[in-house]
Amino acid sequence: MHLFAQNYVGIKVEGNQNYCVGSSAIPIATNVDANLETYNKETGDNDLVNVTIAIEDALPGDFLLFESTDKGVSFTQDIHYKVNDKADFKAKFTDFIQKIEFNSTSTILGTRHVKVKVNHKNYFDKTNHFYTYVDNDGWRIYWSNALSEAESRSENYGLLGYLVTIGSLQENDFVFNIIEDPSSGGTWIGASDKDEEGKWIWMSGPEKSNVLSWTNWAPGEPNNQGWFWMQEHYASIGGDKTWNDLPDGGGFKRIYRYIAEYGGMPGDLPVVMQSTVTIHVLPKVQPQGIYFNE
Repeated sequence: MHLFAQNYVGIKVEGNQNYCVGSSAIPIATNVDANLETYNKETGDNDLVNVTIAIEDALPGDFLLFESTDKGVSFTQDIHYKVNDKADFKAKFTDFIQKIEFNSTSTILGTRHVKVKVNHKNYFDKTNHFYTYVDNDGWRIYWSNALSEAESRSENYGLLGYLVTIGSLQENDFVFNIIEDPSSGGTWIGASDKDEEGKWIWMSGPEKSNVLSWTNWAPGEPNNQGWFWMQEHYASIGGDKTWNDLPDGGGFKRIYRYIAEYGGMPGDLPVVMQSTVTIHVLPKVQPQGIYFNE
């Protein structure tokens, strides 16, 4: 078994093997590697990821085994590891995958695909990006400061941070769900119309300078209804998942948090959070014998 060069973030599992029906179970993977750790080094609160293994095109008689125990065609396993210790996660993930085997008594031959997927609490598979909730310890944070602070965050494998950009209802829901106590106030996101009133664009990240292609404004928003010295040019997401425009400091709605997003920036490592191995199910091998004429 060889190790991959770690020029990626996530996991890599490889395998392309033959299996003869009725023979002993075989490991699903021939090569395994991982480069993953927690995405909140400040709080150190994430010491678990969830790994799902499934035969995507399973047929009757196909089975996955873990330490010789029948798990059916799909199962999930929690992997605990030391906070911020990707070496520890790599060792535990590799050991876990190497213990998974494939077995079949199926009468239907052909190719099977086994998917290994890591479910990380800060990872959204629809965008292939990571997200971090950042709380300014209850102190007001200006949108402009949140923007520059998010862009300075690059501690996660060198992935560059930016104030979150949201492009779909699903991403909006994901972002909302990682906000702690969302009903307690707004959270800064990366949109602004400060350069041209009414023209809302993303101000950082891979979509920087792009006009918003999807929005979730609250009814009547954006309305730029701040006092004349507090023009509302900055977007936040509220406790009902809708957006509102606010002054830079939040005005009378004190905001102390934002969401940083990671992924898709020039120079970033590719993110690989799932791998698929191939198993070719072949006919049962008949024993060879020596026969004598009577």
